[in-house]
Amino acid sequence: MTETDDRTPFLQHLEELRSRLIISLAGVAGGFAVSYWKIREIFGFLIVPLQRSMREDSAIVMIKMTEGFLTYLKLAFYSGLLLASPLVIFQVWSFVSPGLYRREKRFLVPIVVASTILFTVGVVFAYSVVLPFGIKYLLEFVGVNVQATLSMASYVSFSCLFMILFGVVFQLPLVMLVLARLGFVKGSQLASSRKYVLLLCFLVGALLTPPDVFSQALMAIPVMLLYEASIWLVRISESLRRKKKEKESKAVDDDESS
Repeated sequence: MTETDDRTPFLQHLEELRSRLIISLAGVAGGFAVSYWKIREIFGFLIVPLQRSMREDSAIVMIKMTEGFLTYLKLAFYSGLLLASPLVIFQVWSFVSPGLYRREKRFLVPIVVASTILFTVGVVFAYSVVLPFGIKYLLEFVGVNVQATLSMASYVSFSCLFMILFGVVFQLPLVMLVLARLGFVKGSQLASSRKYVLLLCFLVGALLTPPDVFSQALMAIPVMLLYEASIWLVRISESLRRKKKEKESKAVDDDESS
C-alpha cells in the first residue's frame, strides 16, 4: 500500500468534516437571522429569571455605547445555535456513525431525536431551575446593603453559558450508551469510577460556576444523576445484548442437534 493510499481515508474524513461544518454553520447562520429578527423579545424572555430575583432599586444597565448592539449579536448567535441544534446534532452523529456497525446505523435518526430532546431538556432545566436558584442565591449572598447593577453583556454571557453547558451535559447518558455499544465502556467500569466522577464534577463546577459551594452543587448534582442514569442504561443494554446472544446461541445449538 502506497503513502497516497494511506492518506486517502484521512483526506476523505477531512473533506466530510469540512462539508458537515459548512452545513452546520449555514444552519446556525439561518437561526441567527431568525433570532435577530426577534432579538428584543428573546432578550426580554431571557432576563425573566433575573427580574424576578432583583430588588426594585436594582437595574440592568448598558455600560458602553456599543454594548447593547454587541450583546444582541451575541444573544442572536446563541439563539441561532439553539434553533439549529437539531441540524448540528445530526451532522455530529452522522460524522460519528461510520464507527457503528451496519445494523446499528438504523438507530441514527432515533439517536439524533433523543440527543435533540436531551439538549433541549438541559437548556430548559438550566433556564427554569438552575438560573433562578443561582441568581437568587448570588444576589442575596452580598447582603441587603448592596444594590445590584448588572450589565447586559455579563448577564447574557453568564446565562447562555449555563444553558449551553447543561444542554451538552444532558447528552451524557446517550453518549455513554453509544460508547457501550461500541465496546469502549462497560457498566462495571462506570460503576467503579463513581467517586472519581463525583470529584471531577465538583472540579468542573468550580471552574465553570461562581466560586461557591451552592453554584458548584447546581452543576455537579445533575451531572451525577445523569451519570447514574448512564450506568443503568448501559447495564440494561448489556443485559439485552447478553440475552440476545444466548437466544441466538441456543437457536444454533437446536439447529445443529436437529
